Amino acid sequence: MTEEKTEAELDPRVQIGNLSAFEDRLHLHGSRLRAFVAMKLPFPHLVDETALSPLAHPQTRQDRRHGKKSLNKQIPITNEKEEQMRRMTGIWARMTLGLLVAFWVGCESGPPAEEVPSTPESGVQGEATANPGETPEAEQKEAPAEVREIRFGVVPQQAPSQILRNWKGFAKEMSKRTGWKWTVKTAPSIPEFEERCLDGQYDIAYMNPYHYTVFAQQPGYKAFARQKNKQIKGILVVRKDSPVETIAGLNDARVAFPSPAAFAASVVTRTHLRNESIPVEVNYANSHDSVYANVANKIHEAGGGVMRTWNATSAEVRDQLEILWTSPAYTPHAFAYHPRLTDDEVKTLKKAVSNLEAEPRDSAVFDPIQFNGLTAGQDGDWDDVRALKITELDHLLEVK
Repeated sequence: MTEEKTEAELDPRVQIGNLSAFEDRLHLHGSRLRAFVAMKLPFPHLVDETALSPLAHPQTRQDRRHGKKSLNKQIPITNEKEEQMRRMTGIWARMTLGLLVAFWVGCESGPPAEEVPSTPESGVQGEATANPGETPEAEQKEAPAEVREIRFGVVPQQAPSQILRNWKGFAKEMSKRTGWKWTVKTAPSIPEFEERCLDGQYDIAYMNPYHYTVFAQQPGYKAFARQKNKQIKGILVVRKDSPVETIAGLNDARVAFPSPAAFAASVVTRTHLRNESIPVEVNYANSHDSVYANVANKIHEAGGGVMRTWNATSAEVRDQLEILWTSPAYTPHAFAYHPRLTDDEVKTLKKAVSNLEAEPRDSAVFDPIQFNGLTAGQDGDWDDVRALKITELDHLLEVK
């Protein structure tokens, strides 16, 4: 729609006044322009001062208004080469002046072009368009290959900050061997970790043996490795000054466990107490470290854990406790990958594990996580856990 002009805008006197204001503003930049051109041009000694005037014409602005002829005179030139150079200088001066005016007008009329939102509605896509037959400079340079990012989930048997600290060396080593970027992830509690595994939030996960038998069904995690020369054992711990000497002494005691589905620390130990007809008050503390701390602080009379986290807990806490009972041994935690990994990525992963196993143990990688090393694993390794017919997490599979 065409905007209607006001009566004032159509008045020639107003337009002449606007032109005068425009010319006055240009003259303010005259001296700066002369200095700029003299500095940039290759022939500063040949700069024609009249040509660099913001309104360089045969008539001056004042003369033009009154119909007078200009008093400006050109310096006579006899050398043909100097005349050509002077003409070139005049052309450059006018071009510079034109750019300056365009910039000034643009600043007065609106925001710079880069502030226009890059949206389909605006028609601005934020990309440079090459002329036909030309290749944009960005395409001429070979783009760097994208690094595969791996979300590596670790079951929160300990405080999240400690998990991130202990596993960073392992993640760094696997990043180097696979060429991927491994990022250690965990969860605030074991039940939350279970939900995230079920949702497939981790590309690769370190999960307890029972977790693996569940999440191998859905969403379909596949085991590829486990701790070398190791089987997992559940334990029950009490304070050293506790009067309880056997598990029979825990009758009606308050006992802490990490979570309902923590395999050896909770499922195996609770099953053994139930089979021995020893009733206890069950409480969940979200992590192994919390269990040990609660028992040390006399909040609970006993607690369930596993040997690996027992050895990794702080000496201040561990020195106050002792192991009351140890379970039979089972296949340890699984390293498993999500089915979205490609066949080539799985091959890369298994090759990294094979090479790591063949080399001498790296204490910087394995000491912080209390590992003897890493060895290849396959789905059938966890059949001993399946034989226990645990149903603790069946409700998760039913929901999905």
